[in-house]
Parts: sequence; structure tokens; C-alpha cells
Amino acid sequence: MRQRIITGIIGIIPVILILISNSLTVRIAVGIVSLYALHEMYSAIGIRKNFLLYIAGMVLSIAFLCLGNITSVLFPSVIVLLTILLSNHKSISISDVSVALFMVLYIVYTMSHITLTRELEFGNIYIYVIFIGAFATDTFAYFTGVTIGKHKLCPEISPKKTIEGAVGGIVGVIICFLCIGLVVEHFSLANVNYYLLILLGLLCGVFSELGDLAASIIKRQINIKDYGKILPGHGGIMDRLDSIIFIAPIVYYFVKYFTVLS
Repeated sequence: MRQRIITGIIGIIPVILILISNSLTVRIAVGIVSLYALHEMYSAIGIRKNFLLYIAGMVLSIAFLCLGNITSVLFPSVIVLLTILLSNHKSISISDVSVALFMVLYIVYTMSHITLTRELEFGNIYIYVIFIGAFATDTFAYFTGVTIGKHKLCPEISPKKTIEGAVGGIVGVIICFLCIGLVVEHFSLANVNYYLLILLGLLCGVFSELGDLAASIIKRQINIKDYGKILPGHGGIMDRLDSIIFIAPIVYYFVKYFTVLS
């Protein structure tokens, strides 16, 4: 736990510096982190052993990150991946190809919504909502579960998670979002629709925990504890992105179509 806290404190500094930067800096940072997370995932599930698939997935991701439009690269990617399958059918299966493409969508595409959120009106505020939503849910769920957790949530997937912890995480993130709203209004940065903010908090809490469970079931099926070792006490980059991956699209589409700040 001590190592986990130290790493978290050190890691929060570059995150804050990136969040207060301009859209281009955010785009570059998101791209680098996404590619490294994809590398971790490819290594964990064995795609890295198939050099052609590994390179194809990375190139597809870079092309998408540069163009900012997944539909413009999907069709060429399907053609390239199927060509790789045809020429290497003895060593590569359709499952390998499908997983390689899916992981690009699961990691890189979802993470790109952080950049899209930053480019919206009030995006310099909404981008904090993504990260606070993930970290608050995780923190409140952990301490609530440790304190009063008794009923297991999904024991076969994540034995330590409890129903009480899950509820505590959702309540905690809603409280944090309300605090964000109060700060925004206090400094006259925008008017806040608190009803929508509470709804957004509820959604972020639920999807944060779903993202965590989704990453856990993948680790359980491939029999690993962490996706990497780059973050002492936490594991890999992917171990810290599991909730953000689900929250980023939720925040982007919610604030794009509903006026939370005005």
C-alpha cells in the first residue's frame, strides 16, 4: 500500500501538468499512453509474438491517432489484417486477427475521447471530470469495501470487490462531482446544472467499476496479476487505465449532448 500511495503521489504531478496544457499536448500524451497500454495488452495476450499483427495494430493506432477518425482507417486495416491472415494462416488464426483489432478499439479508440473532450466548450473543465471520476470511484470503493464490505460483488472475477464498496464508489464520485460544480460556480467559470452533474456522476461510477471488472476478467482468463510493472504498487499503465477507458467516452458523449455547464 505504501508503494502504491508513493507512486500515485508522484504520478499525479505529470497528469496535472498535462491536463492544464493545450489540446495538442493532451493529444500527444494520450497517444503515447494509449500506444504503451496497447503494447502491454498485446504482450499479455500473446499478440506481440506475432510480429506482423503487432506492427499492424500499432500502425493502425498511430494512423487513427493522427487522423482522429477511426472510420477512415478501419477498412484499410481490415484488408491489411486479412492479408496477413491469408499469408500466415499456418501461424496466425482469425481469433488472433480479431483480438488484435478489438484491442485497438478497446484501448486506443476509447482513450481518444479524452482528447475529444478537451476540445469541447468547457473542455478544460470536463477533462478533469474524466480523471476524477475514475480515481474517486476507485478510492471510495476501496476504502468503503475495506471498512464495511461484506457481500461479494463478483467473486469469480474480482474476489476483493464488494457490493458495499461498489455503492460507496458511486456515492463518492457523485459527491466529488458536486464539489467540482461548487468550485466552478465559486470562481464564476460557468453555470452548473447539478441534476445533470449528479446523473453524470452516477454513470461514471457505474462504468468505472464495469471497466475495472472488464480488465479483471481479461487478466483472469490469461492468468496474469498485472499488465506490467512500470508503476510500482500499481502494475502497468493498463492497470490504471481500465476505468478511464470506459469513463472517457461516457463523459464525452454526455457533455456533448447535455448542457452540464453553460
